[in-house]
Amino acid sequence: MIISMLVALGLIAGFVIVSERLFRLTLQTTTQSTRRQEDLIRQERALHLLRDDVWSAAATPVEVKDPATLRIGGIQWATSPDGVAVRTQRDKPGEEARWADLHLSFARQGPWIVVTRAGKEIALLRTAPSPSAAGGAK
Repeated sequence: MIISMLVALGLIAGFVIVSERLFRLTLQTTTQSTRRQEDLIRQERALHLLRDDVWSAAATPVEVKDPATLRIGGIQWATSPDGVAVRTQRDKPGEEARWADLHLSFARQGPWIVVTRAGKEIALLRTAPSPSAAGGAK
C-alpha cells in the first residue's frame, strides 16, 4: 500500500511539473506575441507616413543621402545608431515623429525607394514621375 501511494504521489508530482511548464510557456508566448504585435503596429504607422511622403513628392526631389537618411523635399527621415526612426520637417522644426527600435535603412533604385529592416525588405515605394521625366508638363 505504501508503494502504491508513493507511485501515485510521483505521478501527481510529474503532472504538476508538466502543468507548470506548460503554463509558463503559455505566458511567455502571449507576452512575445503582444510585443511582436506592438512592434508591427509601430512599423506600419511609420511606413504609412513614409508612403504618404514619398507618393506626394511629385515635383520634390527624393534623395537617399546614406542608408540611414532619406530626404523628400523639406522632410527628412533618419535612423539613429540605436534604431530610432525620426521624421522631421524643415518648415515645422518643433514637430517630429519618433519610432523606437525600427532600425530602418533606405536605398534609392531609380524611381524606387527600398526600405529595409534587419536586412529584409519591408517596403518598396515608387516615387511619382517628375514632369520632365514624363515628357514635360502640359
